[in-house]
Amino acid sequence: MRILGSLLCVIGAPLLLHGCSDASGPAGPDPTDPPNDPGENEPPPAFNSEAAPGDSARAFLDDRQFTVLSLEVDYMEGFEPTPEGLNDLKASLSTHLNKSSIHIASPTSIPAAGEGPYSSDAIRSLEEIHRDHYTRAQSDTVRAYFLVVDGMYETENVVGIAYYNTSMAFFGPTINEISGGVTQPSRGKVEATVFRHEFGHNLGLVDNGIPMQEAHRDDGNGRHCTNEQCVMYHTIETTDYFSTVFDGTVPGFERFCTSDMDAQDGTS
Repeated sequence: MRILGSLLCVIGAPLLLHGCSDASGPAGPDPTDPPNDPGENEPPPAFNSEAAPGDSARAFLDDRQFTVLSLEVDYMEGFEPTPEGLNDLKASLSTHLNKSSIHIASPTSIPAAGEGPYSSDAIRSLEEIHRDHYTRAQSDTVRAYFLVVDGMYETENVVGIAYYNTSMAFFGPTINEISGGVTQPSRGKVEATVFRHEFGHNLGLVDNGIPMQEAHRDDGNGRHCTNEQCVMYHTIETTDYFSTVFDGTVPGFERFCTSDMDAQDGTS
């Protein structure tokens, strides 16, 4: 929900869902960007899994090269994501991605690191240790990665970050703090919201990898949508959202963002 590095969104406390798209990692072109596929006798270019968030938006959205999406999920003890949050994400992606199949693997427990607050570099190092599956250009499957850690982010109140073009991390203690209480939403509802939002940054939203069909980037709040009903709208990041606005329905990708995704070659 924030754009770090070259895509910076400055957000102050008290904020709730500071979704982050951390673009400070290695950048590289999306091999699915060219509208024409490689020749029959030419191997496809290698897939760069350490590009900036949004750089592989079309690999997720269309079916020109990858017809299947597979999501690997690792979590540290005590912070396993809920079936509600993951099932909601799968349903949302199934609506907007042109894939024959979307598979979310059963979450895998990894050793607690106890290193919070975590930096983006620390998160990348953990991925290098624990991630098992990467996208191969010769495959029909684009692979994404979720990592849920046992500490908070180095920037206060951040719930999740998109730190590579296929990688997203979430901060378990922060999610726990804002969910499950008498007047708070369930953990599943919070996860569903932040999972959608962070994946949205890697789907190229807003103006972050795919072109806008109409102007709707909220320049004052980073790569977010001007549509107040959209999950990419910036007020979802505030503590007021769940206490005064949230009605129990997880916000979806709405007008403008849906038009941007649908406009990609190969999408419905």
